[in-house]
Amino acid sequence: MIAFRPSAAVTAWLLVGLFHGTSFGQAITGSISGTVEDPSGAAVPSAKVTLIDTETRVERTTTLNDHGDFVFNSVPPGEYTIKVEASGFKAFLIPSINLTASEKLPLPKTVLQVGATQETVIVKADAAVVQTASAERSSVINSSQMDDLMINGRTALSVVALVPGVVANGANYNVSGLRLGQINITSDGINIVEPGSEYQTNTTVAMDAVAEVKVLTSNYQAEYGRSSSAQISVVTKSGTSDFHGSAYWFRRHEGLNANNWKSNRDGQPRREQRYNDMGYTIGGPVFIPNHFNRQKNKLFFFFSQEYQRQLNPQGTRNQTVPTELERQGNFSASVDKNGNPITIRDPTTGSPFPGNIIPASRLYGAGLAVLGLYPKPNFVIGPNGLPNKGFNYTSQISDSYPRREDLLRGDYNLSGKWKLFSRWVNNSDAVTSYYGSFVLGSSIPLVPITDSRPGQGLVVSATTLISPTMTNEATWG
Repeated sequence: MIAFRPSAAVTAWLLVGLFHGTSFGQAITGSISGTVEDPSGAAVPSAKVTLIDTETRVERTTTLNDHGDFVFNSVPPGEYTIKVEASGFKAFLIPSINLTASEKLPLPKTVLQVGATQETVIVKADAAVVQTASAERSSVINSSQMDDLMINGRTALSVVALVPGVVANGANYNVSGLRLGQINITSDGINIVEPGSEYQTNTTVAMDAVAEVKVLTSNYQAEYGRSSSAQISVVTKSGTSDFHGSAYWFRRHEGLNANNWKSNRDGQPRREQRYNDMGYTIGGPVFIPNHFNRQKNKLFFFFSQEYQRQLNPQGTRNQTVPTELERQGNFSASVDKNGNPITIRDPTTGSPFPGNIIPASRLYGAGLAVLGLYPKPNFVIGPNGLPNKGFNYTSQISDSYPRREDLLRGDYNLSGKWKLFSRWVNNSDAVTSYYGSFVLGSSIPLVPITDSRPGQGLVVSATTLISPTMTNEATWG
């Protein structure tokens, strides 16, 4: 899929050829704007404004217009510091500016103080910034919040249920009353909703590899399309100027669970429910000492792997299967669910077989082979030792669900005008069930059926800073 997004200052017509799998996408970068004045309220057009990425130490500079306004377009989400410098005034520093995906962030007015440029005024706290650039209603869950949340299942999209207006409906979500099929989900700006099923994503990302999840519930801008309900944007982590890593192991076992009432009554053991989630992440600069990226602010990488090994419990299946005598054609002891004898008739004459027994010569060999696939009765005595008249076979075999998620991302500040990033995701996802799949199901465990749904995703994005007021961003996935 292809997504092009010029900045607000640029109008561009782009002709896209016939690309297989082309779909809608949105850019994840945003903008930071503000105004600089002197104590009298006059503009300071000679001031230089520097935007500093807190994590990577990458810097961008711009100048003010005649009204003292500035704007940084195509800024990736993250934490930034703004530094304003002008001759005859103290330097002005605004740290800890958090920009979310696709956010247009206006800063409070900056008033410079007369003094030497060697002096610095640091704004450590300020009033909350009111969103005036758009009428969108949105919420953001960042990586720090996800680290502190206990999420059942450890999936990044689970945090969407924390947003006001979102109701979790099993594995699906309703946003402002609209169902999941009307929700668009992007990862690093590229749509990941499966074209063949509006209720599934074709790739997933481990929670520890996610920088933020942004949910726009209503009133979002015209650049968002495809779906009438919410827009969910997942942004992956990038490397920083320092090396960072993590490792984890989450474990669950049925030995820590209590058996349910019905299984206790029927003498059934606890259902197998096991969950092992192991993973690690590592990220940092790519450099060669004294040769390449010596300042560690050019090229960065981030890599994560997660392995999940699960046994998902299934409900108890109670069924009637052929008894040992019935497999030989002997129905003399067979009864229905009400305890009444079953009469077996000769299909050629319509008369009952003598003794309710089918002669061995009349048994069909292929039918006997099919009977061999069915399990034998394992439940002939019911609760409290009473004869069971409803079924003679019970099972509760848990589904096996191994998963694997790999992610590799690289960010390259090629020059002051060119910014590149690429991200690759590989998923291995397969459910093995003795009760069949969603399409072909059975209540009798005959043979295991594996439903495998692998996924791969690639994103390549290039941002060009043509001038302080003109940028162009192209994303392919």
